[in-house]
Amino acid sequence: MSRSSIHRRRVLQLLAATIVGAPAAAWAATGSPAPRRGGRGARVQAGETEGAPQWRVRVGTAALGGLVHGVVGDAFAIAGDAGLGPLELAVDRGDTRGAAIALTLKQGASTSAAAAARVLDDARHAPSLTVKIREAITQALRSGAPGEAGSDGLVAEIAARQPAYARELAKAVLTWTKRLKAAKLEGARVRDEYGRTHLLRWAGAVIDDAGAASPRGLASAPADAAAATATAYAAYVEALVAAVVAGG
Repeated sequence: MSRSSIHRRRVLQLLAATIVGAPAAAWAATGSPAPRRGGRGARVQAGETEGAPQWRVRVGTAALGGLVHGVVGDAFAIAGDAGLGPLELAVDRGDTRGAAIALTLKQGASTSAAAAARVLDDARHAPSLTVKIREAITQALRSGAPGEAGSDGLVAEIAARQPAYARELAKAVLTWTKRLKAAKLEGARVRDEYGRTHLLRWAGAVIDDAGAASPRGLASAPADAAAATATAYAAYVEALVAAVVAGG
């Protein structure tokens, strides 16, 4: 097994340790309701009791969905919604659809719509974003009916999970940042040919339309995480880092 393969396996194991028991739910970029109990393939969500409304979080990208999953675990269904932005989520309660909630980040301007949609390519944002995710979902839970079945337990579960997940993300980010240095892009002027502004800046590049070509590995890099799970987000970032280093 190569050194890079060993590294990738260790990173994924590190993050998977914080989401034991998490489902490998398929990602679907739609706003359709999650399956109801009793339907084909349906199940009772963790944190949900029979007769209580099912909680769901809608997100605009699988990358954000992965971070949400790291914070809430199995407690919520996670669904894609193409009407939401890359830093927006909405919390639904049963058949009641929640309003979009914007998660703010300090970030540089994107060079294109594609780059804007991939703000989480720069995983340095991820640990602090988990705090905002926790706050948004906790507020939605507390705004429900007083004493609603399961909501107090969910608030406590999320409060316990988020710091642990953020710590593991921070460790992974340090490892990824160290690997990106091998691309030797620090201070280099690079064209953003593939909508990867945030990733290139993380690697230290200066975006310049008259600069050198982007790392060639980015031409075939994934456009988003493969699923709305914490493990899939880690695998997505790992693939991006590998693409930059291979083409650096």
